[in-house]
This record gives sequence, C-alpha cells and structure tokens, in this order.
Amino acid sequence: MLLKPIQSQASDLIEHDGYAYTLRQWADFLVIPYDTLRMRYRRGLRGDELFKQVRNYEQHGAYRKPTK
Repeated sequence: MLLKPIQSQASDLIEHDGYAYTLRQWADFLVIPYDTLRMRYRRGLRGDELFKQVRNYEQHGAYRKPTK
C-alpha cells in the first residue's frame, strides 16, 4: 500500500465545472483565501460546497459598525 506524501495535496488537480486547477489556482481565480479552500478540502468538502462564496456581512448591511 503506497501512501501519498502530504505535499502532493498542493499539486493535486481539482475538477469543477469542466475546469481542473490546483487549490492555489482556484483560490486566485475565485478570490477565496487559499487557507479557507485548503481547510474545506481537508474536511472533505467537494464541488459547490468547496467553492461557495461567503457573503461579507459588513458590505451587505447585515452587520453595521456603531456610528459615533
């Protein structure tokens, strides 16, 4: 039984919607922090769950900073 080296995860190609990129390339393309994608991938999330965009609540008004 051969085990994959840990470093190989960085070079694994991940296919989604007909495209295949590494996690770092997906992070750059989708403007999602690489560490976020890496942790989702390690938790077993794949497909749309892996690449979902999280809303910026401050930008959308759901969270407002107190005004002076």
